[in-house]
Amino acid sequence: MQVYGFNLVTLASYFAMFVVTVLYLWGTAHRLLGKGEPEISRLEISERAVVETANMIRAWADECIRWMFRVGAEGDWLTFAGAVAALWSTAMIGHYFDLLTLLYICEMATMPLNKAFYIVQLAVRYQEKIKGLKDEVMVRCRRLYETGTRKVVGSKAGVEEKKDKKIE
Repeated sequence: MQVYGFNLVTLASYFAMFVVTVLYLWGTAHRLLGKGEPEISRLEISERAVVETANMIRAWADECIRWMFRVGAEGDWLTFAGAVAALWSTAMIGHYFDLLTLLYICEMATMPLNKAFYIVQLAVRYQEKIKGLKDEVMVRCRRLYETGTRKVVGSKAGVEEKKDKKIE
């Protein structure tokens, strides 16, 4: 989606910057007027199927409002500046790439993590078989080590006997 030369990521980032700035200014004005945080935790939804979703949304909304008042009312400039800087950098990245390219880059960047997670799942699933194979490999390695040691020690003993015969 391209609107007047802007990509979707750039537009979304600019919109989010606008929202954060408006919330910051609203929180600062709210503090100057001497009003407290609004209490929305008593919000009730009667449908049983969406109670968990409603609780999650309510907790998220409470956290957003707390964050807004922490930034606006308490004057937490570092949080505000960090949010605007992150959104601005997202807008700059979005200016150079379209959404599909960014999604592809993210997919390629996380692909090794997906493979590692899959390998860990396989290791957990086949743990007993892996343990049995490990024991079998250890036995084979021990046999090879003993055979090699016998051959090396035996050849050294033969060399020492030849040296003793030459000396006499």
